[in-house]
Amino acid sequence: MSASKTTTDHKLIRQWVESRGGHPSRMKNAGGAGGLLRIDFEEPEKNLEEIAWDEFFRIFDENKLVFLHQEKTEKARLPSRAEPLANAVRFTSLPGV
Repeated sequence: MSASKTTTDHKLIRQWVESRGGHPSRMKNAGGAGGLLRIDFEEPEKNLEEIAWDEFFRIFDENKLVFLHQEKTEKARLPSRAEPLANAVRFTSLPGV
């Protein structure tokens, strides 16, 4: 399995997502201050709404999240669009928060 990396760097997150055909989104009707953040890599899912990067990073920072991702899959290659990229991306809280 490829080693996971973490970052809070907005530029790196956006570059990683866009280079794989993704865009920022959040769960519809999730409640809370900003909703549940997601990265959508395909056609928009019914339960997700696409949001602007500014809104995504506002929610990301307010909730003190960390972007956990993998550069390559187990087979040492970039994930293809046919593979579920959800396994390559996670959000988690900063330690001690």
